[in-house]
Amino acid sequence: ESENIFEFQLKWQKNRGLDPEHSPSHCAYLESLCERLTSGLGRRIGDKAAFMSGLDMHGAYQEVLHHGAYCRSRATSCLDRRPLSAWIQSYLDGSVDSPLVVHGPVGSGKTTFMAATAYRLRERSVLTKRIIVVRFLGTTPSSSSIRQTLKSICEQLSIVFKEDPLDIPADYRGIVDHFSR
Repeated sequence: ESENIFEFQLKWQKNRGLDPEHSPSHCAYLESLCERLTSGLGRRIGDKAAFMSGLDMHGAYQEVLHHGAYCRSRATSCLDRRPLSAWIQSYLDGSVDSPLVVHGPVGSGKTTFMAATAYRLRERSVLTKRIIVVRFLGTTPSSSSIRQTLKSICEQLSIVFKEDPLDIPADYRGIVDHFSR
C-alpha cells in the first residue's frame, strides 16, 4: 500500500551513519518517521480492534476460525484414505438427503480423517457454492454441548445467508426448530 511507503531525503554522515545527536536533520527525520509509524500503526490497530469488536457481537466468526484452524492442523497428519474420501465426495455430489455418520472406536482417526476431508472439500466448495460447516465437539466453549454447537452452526449459517444471528433462540427446543428450517 502506498500509504505505508515513506520517502525522506537525508544526507548520510560519513563514518557516523544516522547521527541524530549531531545532525538536526537526522533528529527531525527520526521524529517524523516515529510519528508516521506510530500514527499509522495506531490507526491500523484501531481499525482491526473495531473490526474484531464487531465480530465479538455473536462470536460466530471466531468459532468458525477456530474450527478451521483445528481442521487444518489435523488435516496435515491424516493417513491416505483416498477411497473413503472419494466415497464421501460421491455422497456429497449425489442427491442424498440423509446424514452422513462417520463412526469407529476411540483413536481410530475419525477426527483426523474428517478434518482432512473437510480441508480438501473447502477448495471445491468455492466452485460448487457449497457451504462447509465444520465443528469439532469439545474444542471450544461453543462446541462443548449440543445446544451450544447447534447455536454456533445456526449463527454461522445466519451470517452466510445474511440473516440476523441475534434472531436465534437461546433455548434448546427453539435452536433445534431454528436449525431444522
